[in-house]
Amino acid sequence: MLEVPIPKIERGLPKPIDEDVQNIVLTKLNGVRRDFYLIMKNTGARPSEVKRLRVSDGWKEGVAITKTKTSTPRIAPWTDELRKVWKRLASGKNQSDFIFEGQNNFRSAMDRALRSINKERKGKRQPAIHVTPYQFRHTFATKIYNLSPIF
Repeated sequence: MLEVPIPKIERGLPKPIDEDVQNIVLTKLNGVRRDFYLIMKNTGARPSEVKRLRVSDGWKEGVAITKTKTSTPRIAPWTDELRKVWKRLASGKNQSDFIFEGQNNFRSAMDRALRSINKERKGKRQPAIHVTPYQFRHTFATKIYNLSPIF
């Protein structure tokens, strides 16, 4: 039998979310669900990496993301927004506690928020918004890429 390699299908680059759409989505989320996406937005961490963050990962330099998919730890420097969210989430917890203790329904919160947003937009004859959690990560990476003189 002749073995023919299956060609790889080229995929487009990840699509970042513009600032207006981020704000629309984030205003529909509240509490720890909003904080979860704010941490993704400010660190570029994957959802699984954010869920594994502990209070002790808040270092002087920034947030240490040590449990990564690629086993390559990194530090996301503090932004004003990140520091504010981190302090709120870490308040009253021990250093070994997870930042998002027992929280696992972040994707469903995003889906509910988008359904609500798009229902409102449909009534105003505005185009629907389609956003995935990973786009918060991609937006961070795109921002870093565009700021870097190396690229």
